[in-house]
Amino acid sequence: MKKLLMKITGDDRIPHFTQYIGALIEDKLWLTLGVRWDNQNHYGNTLNPRCGLVYKPYESNVIKVLYNEAYREGNVFELTGKPELDPAKMRGGEISFHQGFGEHVQTEFVYYNNTVSNFLGSVGSIIGENVTSVESQNVQGIENLTRFSANRFSGFFNAAYILSAKQKATDKTTGEKVNVDLLGLPYHRFSLGLSYEISQHFGVSILNHYIGSMDAIGGSSGKKITFDSYNDMSLTFQFKSYTLTNDSNLTFYISVKNLLDQEYYHPNIRRSGTEKFLQNGRYLIARVAINLKSSK
Repeated sequence: MKKLLMKITGDDRIPHFTQYIGALIEDKLWLTLGVRWDNQNHYGNTLNPRCGLVYKPYESNVIKVLYNEAYREGNVFELTGKPELDPAKMRGGEISFHQGFGEHVQTEFVYYNNTVSNFLGSVGSIIGENVTSVESQNVQGIENLTRFSANRFSGFFNAAYILSAKQKATDKTTGEKVNVDLLGLPYHRFSLGLSYEISQHFGVSILNHYIGSMDAIGGSSGKKITFDSYNDMSLTFQFKSYTLTNDSNLTFYISVKNLLDQEYYHPNIRRSGTEKFLQNGRYLIARVAINLKSSK
């Protein structure tokens, strides 16, 4: 049994967290049970459990079933004029399957189902047209992450697809309860990254993000607009392991962002001003990292 007791400065919040991890079947099945209790001088008591099962039928397979709850306090904007607002409640669950293919390929599939209730508020680009007083939001989806390597090559592929994104709200005109789509969310995204180690001190990598089209409300117009899909590709050169001292070395990174110089927009998430913002075209970034080794 592990316990953590932490006291926040000012005595306005005292969280307690207790967790148990144990094997139900040795080297095969594990159970995790946890609970967090918060006592806050404004909201009072909140209780948030979590639990999980991890099953490993074979050395290269892992199956996980997870459930958790959490809460979010209102920020200064949400509490202005409404200091009595209770925190939002979040509930999430997921099922994942991990499969390894030798030492060079690892893949994982995840289904998730997340809900936010006692809704505090959201930016206009997500809430939608003619909708007010949102009660809850629910998003369900599937994701995949695959990593692979061979000799000096390595890379990954990631795919995400939203199956459903709904919210329970009140229609601004009729006052009726409605169940409408969430806005501002691309229903499909894909990423592919490839790296090649040319030598001990030099490498190159290329990364591409594909973002699907989406509907959102931007700016003061209050009208729903469609944002086209786009590819955001970057190319990075890495010059590494230049020794400074026995305990430190230096790595240089030079990246070309938006390599294809694509024109794409993001919604203005505030209900004021223009509907959308043009993102940067092709540009160059240089970074320097100093890696410090701990000496014993």
